[in-house]
Amino acid sequence: MKLGICIALAASLLLPQVASAKEKVYELSIAHMISTIHPIHKDLVNRCKMIEEKSGGRLKFVIYDNCTLAKIDQHLQAVRDGGADIALIAPSLHPAELPHSATQGKSFLMKKHGDA
Repeated sequence: MKLGICIALAASLLLPQVASAKEKVYELSIAHMISTIHPIHKDLVNRCKMIEEKSGGRLKFVIYDNCTLAKIDQHLQAVRDGGADIALIAPSLHPAELPHSATQGKSFLMKKHGDA
């Protein structure tokens, strides 16, 4: 009886450690064109740290700033090709891939509503 209790107690203490050792850590790369001193980059770093903490270390982020991973007009392609997992892009640089973004500002081409 005592042996069974000892085994159950040992298993309950060791199983969480074994389960956590088997958990996979995912490393995500983020590419953007912003300088490290810019507030958007600083906020991104803070959010990545918060997500890493809340995930218990299962999610890790590698941030490539200042276009170090890809040129500014190649961030979308880098995500498509698998070179980056996440990218902050300028939609106006990708009108063929993001046609709806090309309509930004087009409303100012008409003098009045009936001209469309």
